[in-house]
Amino acid sequence: MPMLPVGTHFLALLLACTVAIPSSTDAGHGDASSAGASVGRSAGGLVSRWVLFEGELGENLGWLLGSYADLAREFVYKITPTGFPWDPLIGIFTGSSDIIQALLEIVKSEGGILAVSLVLLLLGLLLPISGVFFCLCRCCGHCGAARREERIRELVCNTGVVMGAFLLVFSLLVVVASCFTILSGERLSQSVMHFEGNVNAIMDDVDNFQDDLIRGVGNVSDIIDNTMATLEDAENAIFGPVASQFGSISGPLNSTVSQLNNDLAAPLISLSAISGSLGGTIAQLKTDGSAFQTAVNDVASSLQTFLTVDCSGSLPDTVAGVCAFIPGHSPFAGSLSFSVLNDYDVLPVVVYTAVPGPALTAITDLISTGDTALNDAKSAVGNASQDVFQDVGDTLATIETTVTTVTDEVVSGLEESLGESLDTQAFRDQIGGYVDLVEDYDMYSYVAFMVFASLGFVMSLLCLLGLLFGACGYDSSRRPSQRSNTSECGGQFMVGSTWWTFVFAILFCLPTAVWFIIGANVTLICDSMEDLTIMDKLVDNPVLWNGNTLLDSLVQFGDSPLNLTARHFIEDCQENQTLYEAFHLSSAGLLDAVDGVNIDEFMPYVDTFRYNMTSTITGFDLLAGPTDLTLLVSALSVPAFPLISMVHSVGTLRGLTEAVPAQSAINDLNLFINKTWEAYDAHGASQPDFQQQVDYATDIITELQSLENMQSNLLALMITYANQVTFFEATFYEVKNLTIDALPSIASDSQDLLDLSLDAGDIVETSLNSTIDGLIANAEELVTGPINKIENEVGRCGVVAGAYEAIVAEVCVHFLTGFNALWLSTGIISLCCLPIIVLTVRLSKYVRRAKPTEGSRYSDMPPTADA
Repeated sequence: MPMLPVGTHFLALLLACTVAIPSSTDAGHGDASSAGASVGRSAGGLVSRWVLFEGELGENLGWLLGSYADLAREFVYKITPTGFPWDPLIGIFTGSSDIIQALLEIVKSEGGILAVSLVLLLLGLLLPISGVFFCLCRCCGHCGAARREERIRELVCNTGVVMGAFLLVFSLLVVVASCFTILSGERLSQSVMHFEGNVNAIMDDVDNFQDDLIRGVGNVSDIIDNTMATLEDAENAIFGPVASQFGSISGPLNSTVSQLNNDLAAPLISLSAISGSLGGTIAQLKTDGSAFQTAVNDVASSLQTFLTVDCSGSLPDTVAGVCAFIPGHSPFAGSLSFSVLNDYDVLPVVVYTAVPGPALTAITDLISTGDTALNDAKSAVGNASQDVFQDVGDTLATIETTVTTVTDEVVSGLEESLGESLDTQAFRDQIGGYVDLVEDYDMYSYVAFMVFASLGFVMSLLCLLGLLFGACGYDSSRRPSQRSNTSECGGQFMVGSTWWTFVFAILFCLPTAVWFIIGANVTLICDSMEDLTIMDKLVDNPVLWNGNTLLDSLVQFGDSPLNLTARHFIEDCQENQTLYEAFHLSSAGLLDAVDGVNIDEFMPYVDTFRYNMTSTITGFDLLAGPTDLTLLVSALSVPAFPLISMVHSVGTLRGLTEAVPAQSAINDLNLFINKTWEAYDAHGASQPDFQQQVDYATDIITELQSLENMQSNLLALMITYANQVTFFEATFYEVKNLTIDALPSIASDSQDLLDLSLDAGDIVETSLNSTIDGLIANAEELVTGPINKIENEVGRCGVVAGAYEAIVAEVCVHFLTGFNALWLSTGIISLCCLPIIVLTVRLSKYVRRAKPTEGSRYSDMPPTADA
């Protein structure tokens, strides 16, 4: 019995681990800490499913798997240029074609697929059979069983390198294909839960679509309610814009006016009082000042006459020069400027203090009058609109009955046609049952994929180990019987790889043949699904549906055919059109009865309503006498007053009055009298001459004393004047500042109110026309609204196209990617089996130790050290 190769023990251990590791995962199936756990649905609740790769690694591997699956898809396209054989299959199914001819067409179309599958099938059958015969041959001592030195030629270096290189390439191909087998198995396992999740989402969308279809048209009575509500609220609709603008203007204006009226109450009283007092003081100053100016002028004239006429040349002056002591008249010769008081007429201010209060109150009353006028007009409109309310309601109800009957027939027809086809619960239950079944065997599928991958890994590992040990231990200078242990080990690994490949080739070739047929045809079918060719071949083929299409058999309105095709329906739904457009229901004339409804019978009541409203609002006047408001606002302006000049005059007049030297002149004249008597005593002259000069001086002193008394009284009056001016200034500025702050806002709002009053008629007329246009539009909407909804809004079927595209993507992208990658991987491994067997058998002969034979061509070679 031949000895088992060394690598056989490693092979057995690896195979045991391959089977044991996935099986042992059942114990930790629900462990939340498992790195690759995900959650799926089953009949019994939640089950944990394996995910080998996730996160960024999973995304990168998914892209790599997709590119790998594209190679499989391109291979299918190359060997099936004519596509899927729809026509002969349909001919066989319907019996419209000759079976033999149809089968020949199918074989011709699928020749490439069948040829590849046949090759794989033959490999799967012949390799194990060949292995059995090879084993029997060796057991009989042939086929390399007896390795004699004289039968082993020396291995040419180039030949060994080439064979080793090819064996390395085929081994690495098997490694890569085994890796992709794991990835494809992962994708196929995930696609079950992915498919169920997408199907549930699609069913939810379909349910929502059905709900929207049922309640999409809505109740046309809402339109009637809106129309009647428009009539009931006609007064607000017509006068609403004016009332809104009036409120936005009158509210702030009234607030500003009221505030100003309150703020001015106390200052105006004070200003009125001080203005009256100040006016009296100014009048008294003018009178007293004029008298004081006259007295000053008289004193100046007396002093000048006394000095130049009476005293000059007299005996006292001649004797003693007493005229030099007479005061000059020039300090009394100037004007005291009391005429400036003529500019300070406070009467306008006194009059003004009585104006703001009544003016502000009048503005408030005018605003109230406008508000009353609006309310009265609204009441009149409300009363007038009641006349046509009942007639309009009856007319609209008649139109409603016709429209509702027609639209209900259309919607109920759609519901009946699509009700069964949109019943998603049965489909959900069916898909859920399939998913539960698949989940029950989910772990076994992982085991199967891991077994396939492990078989490939073992095959390639034995080859690579054989190459490694053989290359390291081979020495061309040694005789075949003197091969090193390392070389012998390499040969054993190659022999183990040969037997492994013989044994397990059938596990790769036979499933791959079946998977390839399925995957290739599904790939071709998916192309038909993506470009909607499948609709032309199956769903829209009249041969399969008794002369109609599937949609024509499902959607029926009346006796006339709609000539519906699924392709056009899907294309319309991809543009998110409505069912009415997608089903081409306009050709059935379903809404013709609604189109025939005439709303002209509604117009007489609208004309009556317009007439009543026009006559009601013709005399509408928001503000009575807009000019009064302008005058009231202008009356609020504080009159101009030279207040700065008045304040300045206080100091000026006081300074001029105080500058009159009455007392100084009296003192000088008394000195003159004393000097005159001293001269008389000194010279003894005639007393009458001296007495006459003294009398002149005494008379002027009397005038000066009277002047000094007037000066004192005038200065006391000026103190009163100064105090009154100070208070008047403060009060005047308080009133002026309050008015200046509020007046721009009052003036602006008043102007806006005047403009609104002038435009109120046009605004009301515009609102009336808009209200009437709204009534007519509502009546038209009663007819066109449901039609427009049915034609342009209800049942937008983009969700149907989305569901179809999602199903195509799920089957043709997610699932098919994994499936194509699977048969491509196992196919590569299957095709690599034959060259691996040939190469390992050929190379193992040269690296394994042979039995020495006397008399061989190696007998003359000296023995090696480890022979």
